[in-house]
Amino acid sequence: MTKHMSSFMVRLLSTAVLLLTCNSVIAEEKESSGLLKQQATVAELIKLLSATKGMSARFHQESMSANGEALQQTQGTMKLQRPGKFYWHTLEPFEQEINSDGKRIWVYDVDLEQVSIQDVDPGLGQTPAALLSGEPDKVVRKFYVERSLQAGGIWRYTLKPREENALFSSVELQFSGKALVYMKLSDSLSQTTTVQFADVKLNPDFSPQAFMLQFPEGVDIIDSSLSQP
Repeated sequence: MTKHMSSFMVRLLSTAVLLLTCNSVIAEEKESSGLLKQQATVAELIKLLSATKGMSARFHQESMSANGEALQQTQGTMKLQRPGKFYWHTLEPFEQEINSDGKRIWVYDVDLEQVSIQDVDPGLGQTPAALLSGEPDKVVRKFYVERSLQAGGIWRYTLKPREENALFSSVELQFSGKALVYMKLSDSLSQTTTVQFADVKLNPDFSPQAFMLQFPEGVDIIDSSLSQP
């Protein structure tokens, strides 16, 4: 190999090393930029959820199979208050009331005249109920979060769990201003549940009895909880 050719190879290899180094730096910068963007998006969602100490609304819920077949449609009213309190009253097609004080859950099936009581499952920490009624700072950080602006000024947040065995493969939240107006839940079987909220009221003044489930005497009560009232 001539001296000229040797010099050329050195410059060529040096250039290649420089390019590889630059690409590595660019990749690191992109990774760093992506991490900062993710942290900012997570912080924004935490701030948005934290501003909602309580909420009441009407809802329309629809469940779909993986092939798009409608499985169930329900509608009713809901309310929640942090920490851990929520009330879900389904009016159609079968009346049901679900209530929680953060420790226990009551499910009242009106047609069956039956109430079942159970402890709040610690595994519910990554569920939509936890997102809405739990501590946002602890819950949101269990997800990868993406944000996008939709038509009409609607902000959409798509959450994907960091753990592989989570109950949901993704959760979508849409906000109009500070109000949650839409949720979409997808499970590991590709079944989806959408919840549309209307007449949303943020941080209303709830009475002390607002989250105490009332049911008539004579109903069957199945209590499998261990927590004290």
